[in-house]
Amino acid sequence: MARSVPRCAIWLGALGAMAAAVGLASGPVAVAAPRAPAQAQTWHVQAGTGTVDNSVATLQFYSSSITVNVGDSITWTTVADAHTVSFLSGAPAPAPIDPAAQAPSGGNTYDGTGIVSSGIILPGPPAPAGSGGPPTSYTLTFTAPGTFVYDCLIHPGMQGSVTVQPAGTPYPKTQAEYDAQSVLDQASALGSGVNLVNAFQPSVSTSADGHTTYTISSGMGNGAASSLRFLPVSLAVAPGDTVTWVNTDPIEPHTVTFAGPDGNIPTLEDPAAATPAGGPTFDGSTFTNSGLQAGPPGAPSNQPFSLTFTTPGIFNYVCIVHSDLGMKGTIVVTK
Repeated sequence: MARSVPRCAIWLGALGAMAAAVGLASGPVAVAAPRAPAQAQTWHVQAGTGTVDNSVATLQFYSSSITVNVGDSITWTTVADAHTVSFLSGAPAPAPIDPAAQAPSGGNTYDGTGIVSSGIILPGPPAPAGSGGPPTSYTLTFTAPGTFVYDCLIHPGMQGSVTVQPAGTPYPKTQAEYDAQSVLDQASALGSGVNLVNAFQPSVSTSADGHTTYTISSGMGNGAASSLRFLPVSLAVAPGDTVTWVNTDPIEPHTVTFAGPDGNIPTLEDPAAATPAGGPTFDGSTFTNSGLQAGPPGAPSNQPFSLTFTTPGIFNYVCIVHSDLGMKGTIVVTK
C-alpha cells in the first residue's frame, strides 16, 4: 500500500540545506593547513540519527572514525535511539540484553586496555541532577596513542574508531569538517531507510478453510538504517485469521507484546521482556509476548512470531525495546 513520509522528506530537505550552507552542495571547500593544537580539545561524535517522528533511525556513529590527540576528550550524544559507547580492547561483547551491556564500566579515561563503556545513553535533554536516570551523553578522555575500535553493545555491528596521536600532533581534520561530512552521511543513511519502508508490502495468503494469514513487519533494516514501526501500524482481520510478524533487520531487536487485560508490560530490564509468553491463539485475555526477535549479528531474525485471533476486539501491542519511540501497533478483529 502506498505511504507518504512528509516529515521525513522535510527532515532530509533540511539536511540538504545544511549541506549547502557549509558549501558542500556547490563545490569543493578550501581546507586550511593543519595546525598543531595549543591545548587539549573536546571533540563531538553523534550516535545515530532519525526522522522527526522516530519512525526510521540510523545505526552509525557520526563520524564513524575520528582522529584526536593524547589528552583530548570525545563527547558522544545520541539521537533517536538508545546506544552505548563501549571500548572492549578485544574482549567479547556481551549480549544486548545482558545487564553488563547496559551498565557503565571503567570510568572516563582510556589507555587502550580494559573495558570502558558508557552504559546506555539516551536521546534528549540531560537528566536532572540526582534523578538516577540514564545519561544523555558520555565523555571519554584518551591517555595513550593508538587506534581503538568501539561498539554499541545494544546494536551489534554498530561500530566506530578513534585514532589517538601523540599530544601536540597537527589534526588531519577540524570538528567542522567532520560535522559537514556527517550531515551528508546521515542524509544518505536515512534516505535508504525511508526508501526501504516505503517499498514494504505485507503478504497475504488464504487457506483452504477460508482463513487468511497476514505476514507483516516487526522490523526491517539494511545495516545502516532501521524501521522503528510495525508495518502496517494497524491491521484489520477476521476471527480465525493469523498474523505473522517477521523481523528482517540485521541489527535491531524487537518484540511483539500484548499487555492483556491488566495493561501491564514488562520493562526492557525485566527478563520477561525477552521471554516468550502466551500461546498460539489470542483472545485478549492473557499477556502475550514474542520474546526478543533478533538474529545473529548481521543476519535477520530467525524467529517469526504468529498469533491466531479468535475474538472480535481492538488489540493494541508494542515493541518493548522501542515503545518510547512510538513503535506501537493495533490489530482490529472484526465481527
